[in-house]
Amino acid sequence: MEDPRKQKGTCEMCGGHNRDLRILAIDDFIGWACEECRQQLHDCLPRRFCSSGEHSEPSE
Repeated sequence: MEDPRKQKGTCEMCGGHNRDLRILAIDDFIGWACEECRQQLHDCLPRRFCSSGEHSEPSE
């Protein structure tokens, strides 16, 4: 079964074709973005962009 959070196609940020894509929601953008665009955003906005797998610890 395919992961519904991933698809292959054209990146909505850079326009790259036939890329592995994941959904990205940041500021006023919600769309499909390739890993290269996601990595560039992660590098330039380290505290504003968190991977969907990153979790914070619950407070006690």
